[in-house]
Amino acid sequence: VYDAIIVGAGIAGCSAAIVAARAGLKILLLEKSDTPGKMNMTGGRLYSYALKKLAPDFAATAPIQRRVVKECLSILTDDAASTLEYFHTPPADGDWSSSSFTVLRKSFDVWLTEQVQKAGATLLYSQRADSLIKEGDTVAGVRTDKESFKCDVVILADGAGSRLAQSLGLAKKPDPFDYATGAKQVIRLGAETINERFGCVSSDGVAWLFLGYPTAGHMGGGFLYTNKDSVSLGMVLGQKDSKEAGLSILNILEELKAHPFVKPLIAGGEIVARGGHMIPEGGYNAAPELADNGVLIAGDAASFCLNLGYTVRGMDLAILSGMAAANTVIRAKDADNFSRDYLWSYHDELERENLLPEMKLYKNIPGFLHNKRMFETYPQIANKFMRDLFTIDGTSEPAWKKVARYAHKAGFVNLMKDAWKLIKAF
Repeated sequence: VYDAIIVGAGIAGCSAAIVAARAGLKILLLEKSDTPGKMNMTGGRLYSYALKKLAPDFAATAPIQRRVVKECLSILTDDAASTLEYFHTPPADGDWSSSSFTVLRKSFDVWLTEQVQKAGATLLYSQRADSLIKEGDTVAGVRTDKESFKCDVVILADGAGSRLAQSLGLAKKPDPFDYATGAKQVIRLGAETINERFGCVSSDGVAWLFLGYPTAGHMGGGFLYTNKDSVSLGMVLGQKDSKEAGLSILNILEELKAHPFVKPLIAGGEIVARGGHMIPEGGYNAAPELADNGVLIAGDAASFCLNLGYTVRGMDLAILSGMAAANTVIRAKDADNFSRDYLWSYHDELERENLLPEMKLYKNIPGFLHNKRMFETYPQIANKFMRDLFTIDGTSEPAWKKVARYAHKAGFVNLMKDAWKLIKAF
């Protein structure tokens, strides 16, 4: 009998296993794929404040790609782009606590599972969790497609739309409004080309988000992250919008790649990896019940993801929730109490890690982003305004008149409504 069984060897599951095993608990980590990182195709940016809590020496041991020193946000239409760019130099003292970096999940997850095994947890691959063992109203183990395992508590870290959480009635059937589909390609360009093309030096890198085209006015966007010798380029599209409009995420990604602004960034590259990913976009309002008798939920399975439009976070929240779940289990083991009432202290751990407060703070963002004007009307207006601003054709018009003209095209009532929603969302 294990002290805890963790379902899913992604970032949340591995983080939970590392913390719990270090505390001396007997831990079993189950992964349905046959190799680490095989099922994980997230964008590829991780904020180091979270990982530093789990592995203080990660900067020297983890397979980091590049430290992000440049942030770009481009608003696209079919033939134009307006870009907001921010550059900063890394701290001179080498402090990584406020930095972020790019990773390739396949190599990063190999390193993470190595930390799991060093901590003393048992990791089994090719074990698909089919159902949960229950004794009365308490979860007491996991049945896989191969065998059964008993334990005191189960941590579900099995990804977005957790089927096991649904089987317990803790999570509802996934609502397309609360999820997005992501598609990503890793395109090899060579380190020298990346440094020249993106203005990078040494191990510095860029995080680039794209808003507007080619989502046809629907909720979604693109991303590009620079790795050592490749870029991770992808698109995310809301499942509700995608289904209603009959849009293909793969076709949308190809349209992004062909955009006249994006195409030169990846010219001459070779696709070396590709994949897809289901992403929880509903935020705090879409989160399931996080604890019950003998069970906790962490990571994407708990809808711990934040898309703020200008930045997207998931991996740091996975680390924090995995650690919080493990600390809850450690206390429950000491108290020999795995009831729902006791495990509910998981919320206190999430509060201490500032995860729940941030989720609550931005709980209205998903509703705000489901607004067609954000992805079609406003990008058109922004690029047309920039075109007029920088076009010299012998005529003269004050800038305020240009602003007023395009505000009129958007509709003053719509602008006021959206401005108020934006204020409430943030």
